[in-house]
Amino acid sequence: MAIISKNKKINFLYEIEDKYQAGLILFGDEVKAIKTHKINLSDAYVKINQKNEAELYNFNIGIYKKSNLDTIKHKLNRPIKLLLNKKEISKLKVLSQEKTDPLWLIIYILKTIF
Repeated sequence: MAIISKNKKINFLYEIEDKYQAGLILFGDEVKAIKTHKINLSDAYVKINQKNEAELYNFNIGIYKKSNLDTIKHKLNRPIKLLLNKKEISKLKVLSQEKTDPLWLIIYILKTIF
């Protein structure tokens, strides 16, 4: 797996307790933008929504210029659904209710299998 982006300030600001590997639900032009390293992880964080789904917020994916998709479909700060199993989501939900800082679930490394 190739490392696409790494959030370097995480080690200085937070103590990493657990690591999870999750898939992302993306549009085709977003995948191509990620392949060309047009992303920003610095403010990205994860929240568990009302439907018990993990969503990624403030994950900035740049616009892929050669895309033929509408720019209306590509919203720069849309929440991105994470693919985690139910046990992991329930554990994260319990932990998020214990913590007072809402930004404690953060993204550390983005890897690809391209």
